[in-house]
Amino acid sequence: MSGILFEMIVTVIYLAGVVVCSFLVGFIWRNVFKRIAHKTPTKLDIMIFEYTEKPVSFLVLITGFYFVLKRLAKYQQMDKLSFLKIMDGIFYVAVVIVASLFVYALIKAILDWYTLEVASKSDVSVGGFAPLIKRLTQFIILFIGIMIILSHFNVNISGLIATAGIASLAFALAAQDSIANMIAGFLIMVDRPFRIGDRVELAD
Repeated sequence: MSGILFEMIVTVIYLAGVVVCSFLVGFIWRNVFKRIAHKTPTKLDIMIFEYTEKPVSFLVLITGFYFVLKRLAKYQQMDKLSFLKIMDGIFYVAVVIVASLFVYALIKAILDWYTLEVASKSDVSVGGFAPLIKRLTQFIILFIGIMIILSHFNVNISGLIATAGIASLAFALAAQDSIANMIAGFLIMVDRPFRIGDRVELAD
């Protein structure tokens, strides 16, 4: 058996092992940690483990693939430096994406837990704002992730940040009345200064 064929077989075996490890981590996350979380008085940790299972499994998968595929750089036919540089770039982008998904999963778990457990059992009702907060969180995490990736590849992001700031300012000025009404509505829902049956006296 030639050395190249042997290395290819070993690489395939390692890749299969990485896939198995990824499924194993997901299984442990779902059936061990989540069961332990069921013994706690709150459902927040249960929802966190449930929502972060896929990002954690993906992180194990891409990390394993990264180190296994780096073995291919041992082949004499490949330009080792170029191959490793490409692999490092792909791995960095993948890690940033998975980290962004993990952060969003955490925030989504907290928002869903608050909507189900806190807001539903108190006078404070902000569940209607949860979808808006999720969308805003998605946008912020996406923007930060893109900036991190571009910065890693030495792309000048100062202009993009300045453009985003100007666009945000222009949007805020154009929609200041709508934003003010949204904030006022949010504060009314939180503070609950009015109740059903109250009479509101308006100034002449």
